[in-house]
Amino acid sequence: ARIYAILSRQLGITSLDVQFGLAGKEAVEWRFLYANYVAAWGQLSKEAILNQGISPNRVITTGSPRHDYQFAVSNQERINRRRGLGVPDNAELFVLASVYSLKTHDKFSDPKILIGMKNAVFDAFRDMPNAFLIVKPHPVENEPETKALILDAKNIIQVSRDSDIRELIKICDNFISFGSTATIDALIAGKLTICPIFPGWVYNDFFKESNSVIIPTSAAEMKAVVKDIVVGLGEKLSSNDDARREFLEKNIFMLDGKATLRIEKLILEIIAQEKIFD
Repeated sequence: ARIYAILSRQLGITSLDVQFGLAGKEAVEWRFLYANYVAAWGQLSKEAILNQGISPNRVITTGSPRHDYQFAVSNQERINRRRGLGVPDNAELFVLASVYSLKTHDKFSDPKILIGMKNAVFDAFRDMPNAFLIVKPHPVENEPETKALILDAKNIIQVSRDSDIRELIKICDNFISFGSTATIDALIAGKLTICPIFPGWVYNDFFKESNSVIIPTSAAEMKAVVKDIVVGLGEKLSSNDDARREFLEKNIFMLDGKATLRIEKLILEIIAQEKIFD
């Protein structure tokens, strides 16, 4: 997308970037904004982009088309989809948004920490009755490496990394994340959300500060959380729903399913404004 933005600038064509991933204090890539305008997720994203030196008149808060997705599903469709994955009707279903590690990440967090957290999650499900885990690898994750960690656990199912995780969130009961952007989707869908943060893991702080997720800090805590949920004690673990709503309101502008329409309107306004000055 950046290449197209550079070419557009060189050719004098107005362009608009639509924010796709999280934008926090670490989002230095916005310093190199080549598009004329940015459609931002929400107020906090806008502030993060402005803090990188971008002019306020270039950043417009619209919400994200990604979050226009509807998570409502009939009970029968939910049952059918779960059965299609091999999940029993009475099982508590968890979905893990797995992530990958690059050598460039090593200076921020020891890669062994991520492997340890994955093993802790998988171990929490081994021999756990009435619990199933669906593992959704990241689009650039090494699938065989992740599969090797699962071993032969019958209640852990790894799906293709090309799967749409939102379709899995739609039918699950609980969500697990190491800091994936999809955590936002799970919170929008109202799923009980678990974000392991073992010592030295720095990629979940954004959600830790939200007070809207469960945070195991060790393998023992991870196993205890899964066990409590499976035996019906999930309510005592549930985060403050007011905190969840407040977090979403700060990060996602107007969760009304109309972000795409707002961006379309913005584009038409930009075109109309340019015609005035032609």
